[in-house]
Amino acid sequence: MATNPISTALFLSQFRRAWVLKRTLVPWDRDTSSQLPTRIGLAVSGGADSMAMAFLSREIERTAMAGEISVTALVVDHKAREESSLEARTVAGWLADLGISTKLLELDWSSFMQSADDPVGKEAHQWAPTAFETHARRLRYQAIGSACRDLGISTLLLGHHQDDLVETTLWRMARGARSAGLQGIKEMARIPECQGLFGISESGSSVKAYFKTDDLKNVESARSVLIADGGIFLCRPLLAFPKRHLLDTCHIHNIPYVNDPTNFDPTLTARNAIRHIRASHSLPLALQAPRITALCHTNGDSSKELLRLSNEFLASRCRILETHWDTGTMQIQVLDEKSSEDSLETKLSPAQLSTVQAFSLRRIAELVAPQPANHYTVNSYVPFVHQVFGSMNESGSAKNEKSSSFTCGGVLFSRAKPTREENIWTLGRQPLMKGKNPTSHLKIPIRSSPDLSSSRPIPDDALSWILWDHRFWFRILARTSTQDPSSDRVESHIPIAIRAFQESDYRRLGKSDAPTRGLVPKLKRVFKEQGPTKIRYTIPVLVRDMVPEIDDSEDKAGPLLAMPTTDFIFGGTRLEKSNEMEITHQGRTITLEWEWQYKMIDFEAARLMQGPIE
Repeated sequence: MATNPISTALFLSQFRRAWVLKRTLVPWDRDTSSQLPTRIGLAVSGGADSMAMAFLSREIERTAMAGEISVTALVVDHKAREESSLEARTVAGWLADLGISTKLLELDWSSFMQSADDPVGKEAHQWAPTAFETHARRLRYQAIGSACRDLGISTLLLGHHQDDLVETTLWRMARGARSAGLQGIKEMARIPECQGLFGISESGSSVKAYFKTDDLKNVESARSVLIADGGIFLCRPLLAFPKRHLLDTCHIHNIPYVNDPTNFDPTLTARNAIRHIRASHSLPLALQAPRITALCHTNGDSSKELLRLSNEFLASRCRILETHWDTGTMQIQVLDEKSSEDSLETKLSPAQLSTVQAFSLRRIAELVAPQPANHYTVNSYVPFVHQVFGSMNESGSAKNEKSSSFTCGGVLFSRAKPTREENIWTLGRQPLMKGKNPTSHLKIPIRSSPDLSSSRPIPDDALSWILWDHRFWFRILARTSTQDPSSDRVESHIPIAIRAFQESDYRRLGKSDAPTRGLVPKLKRVFKEQGPTKIRYTIPVLVRDMVPEIDDSEDKAGPLLAMPTTDFIFGGTRLEKSNEMEITHQGRTITLEWEWQYKMIDFEAARLMQGPIE
């Protein structure tokens, strides 16, 4: 039987072709070159797939076929069995023999061992296979993502191949997936399982955006805010190659690899069962690799066309009138459709138009939603399409069916000035359910050094970012130059919590004897801009964390310190910088300083609607 090893040139060609697809993930990126990244990470398990990928990547690095490129292999020690560490070290040794820089990563299972769902002390290998794979996948991606961030690597190569694509698609078909779910494995994607990890998932760099209001005459004079951007990308350059080509590559170049016997036990997982069926039976032509890969490409093309039509729809029908990034709200206007041969309303069938509008509505909602992208299916937005995009000039019952407000995709849509003819909506996070105030409990290290003055830049490693409510990134620093002489032992941390502003906070601020009473009129002016009253109770505030256990009830709410995104100071002394305040903690004067960024958004959608994005 003829062998078909993959040449370095062919691998490089597929890598470049996959890399160009990054533009579909970040269409707002102004770098239109196809130059490969100079620092590349390799996820290597030791199987033939990843070892062949490692060898070919090393050849690109060694020969400089794509310029100066640095390759680093990342090997995970799962710590699931006694043999795990030995196996990981063996793979690391093979990579070293190939001349590849390698980093060994050990998984920490402690958070799962002590969770409520698992008995304390339960060994990883005692879990059901599906549970173990779920936990291992999350820990593995988080460990690899952290290593990439620390090493300055933004692109990670994975060894998935054509057989993986076919098996995944067959598995999804068996579960009833339709066209959107039958696109196979993406050649370029954002790293999964790392939501909330700064510098790894949709963060690490930033884009400047402006506040846009009705009375703003000049965007250059507007206040600006940083919108998170960046993160780590996955690239799969081997999806065009069947498994046997990777095995041939290893054999002809004498590349060692390991076979995991659990991958071939059809009783362990559904994927294993599908793999066994493909190897042992002759499937109908429609379920064989050529037809399945063609199906994936067709569905992928359909998704690209849906995005193109959505872009056209947003650019022609939607306008961002106001953006209030500090409170996570915005106002949009929907223009009436224009009757012409080129309009989408004319070119598309009613069903097609409904899908385009639902997809566009999801993109709009996700600009302020408290969930990651694609959290809700496109179909879940279909019932609300007519309310938002239906013509304001319709007569009779159709026009009267329009609701003044509704909740969709985690977002409250409220019709602004319903007596006017313009179709204008205010969008903000949906109101919180009682007792469900999203709260982040933090212990902020107190830096006891007179050198940490506000005039000096704060090193990144002195702070940690946290994603609150899937909408705002925060990092907070506490510093002091004083020591409490009356105490032999002073806590090295100050407990701070981030939660949503509450109705009880408003009442306390306005009490006649409250020193903050004078702030209430200013707060009212800010709140008035946001639209519906309930939206104000989704704005983040910093409070002293008086209760160690998680308890979000209003009667135990800690004292208010600040509303960090709006520069309101409540429980301390305002300093020269708007993001600094002084408080007293255990007899010491503590300076609190914070930074914040708004979550990463669909910049392309915002720009198409004429949003104020730099």
